Amino acid sequence: MNIKGTAVRALINYINKYHPQLYEEWLMKLPADSKRLFYQTILPSEWYPLYEAAVQPITTLAELLHRKDEEVAFEVGGYSAQEALTGVYKFFASLAKPTYIVKRASIMFGTYYDPVEADYESLGQRKVMLVFGKHTHNEVLIYHRVKGWIHELVVITQKTEPKIELTTIDHMNGLYSGKFIIEW
Repeated sequence: MNIKGTAVRALINYINKYHPQLYEEWLMKLPADSKRLFYQTILPSEWYPLYEAAVQPITTLAELLHRKDEEVAFEVGGYSAQEALTGVYKFFASLAKPTYIVKRASIMFGTYYDPVEADYESLGQRKVMLVFGKHTHNEVLIYHRVKGWIHELVVITQKTEPKIELTTIDHMNGLYSGKFIIEW
């Protein structure tokens, strides 16, 4: 699986905004394959390997912060949503409801992750289920990053705190997905 440069840059921007004193140490502690990526210019329109560009860097940052990987991934996802939904997609976010955006998740998440599939199901007026993934590895940190993105989406568009339940499921054919139940 690959991740778009805009999402990788969101991680860099998150560190520079909230933990600038750790940036150089973070770069130095990255595993060699990730370090090579981050010592070059991350181009917003390019695709990067998910593990090297997102999973390892989040794990390294969490270690430096003495925090859980999942918490840091959630915060990075929320920050990424803030950048997208109050910047490039501000007009879209101001008009759209979370149900509509979640329904269009396969298109929106397809701009950040490749390959990805997203299935949507309405569970009521203010409750939806999103199944995101279908990849060969259990990318738990990416599910938490997506959870943070969805959380911030609901906060921005509905001005309310959502309840999001995340479970990881294994499909019969060995592919993994993150299943989100979202209420607001």
